[in-house]
Amino acid sequence: MLQQSPSQEQAIPFPRQGVGVGIAAGIKLTPLFFIPLLLVTRRLRAAAVATGTFLATVLAGFVLAPSQAHDYWFRGIVDDLNRIAPVGSSGNESLRGAIARLALPTGVAGPAWIVGAIVLGAACLLVAARAEDDGDGVLAVGLCGLGSAALSPFSWGYHWVWFVPLAVHLANRAIVRGRHAATVLLVGLWAVTAAWITGWRDPFTGMTPPSGVISLNPGGVLEDVTRNVYLIVFVAALVIAAASRTSRSSARGGIRLGVDPR
Repeated sequence: MLQQSPSQEQAIPFPRQGVGVGIAAGIKLTPLFFIPLLLVTRRLRAAAVATGTFLATVLAGFVLAPSQAHDYWFRGIVDDLNRIAPVGSSGNESLRGAIARLALPTGVAGPAWIVGAIVLGAACLLVAARAEDDGDGVLAVGLCGLGSAALSPFSWGYHWVWFVPLAVHLANRAIVRGRHAATVLLVGLWAVTAAWITGWRDPFTGMTPPSGVISLNPGGVLEDVTRNVYLIVFVAALVIAAASRTSRSSARGGIRLGVDPR
């Protein structure tokens, strides 16, 4: 994985820590969200290297393809979301897509997305940083990656591949540590995010068949849930991870005070 967690980057020679994040951000802008994670985990040099590497990729674009780079950055392409698809389309699984589908009054959706993104982004960074401090680097990477998909103005379903590190974290706790709660959460995560086929599509169309809960169209309120299931699962993961950190901190405090945390 190019976007390496701070704990994983400790195995990389010091001057190169952060390079992977910068290159990944140069290929796809959403990994820029990993730079604030480096900052809040006090990896200032790595954050600076990541930022510099990203800017170097932008400069390389102007050197290798100056016309295309100029059009992308300075002629409205970078922030023209509708060039992909309508922001409120069912294919946009990000927070902005969810808000756009609420059909809020004119002038409300934009500020609502900004406020929501700030709150969700801050919560994600705080929980991911605490996970990193506790040595759960895989969980930190998974949460930060999911945050990047949630906060991106437009995220297709496959952008939520960051459920994989989350599944790895849960599998470790379930299989290696024997935590029954982690087993339940892992099964639930698989049930709502796995790409199990939900419909038929002629293979000669060249299009993949609909798959996963997110492809279901039950109508009404249930469809609001299925269309935003990735975002809902991400928020639930943040809440559970934060509660788990709080529980661990309380247990450690009890041990220090001579109290049995059980």
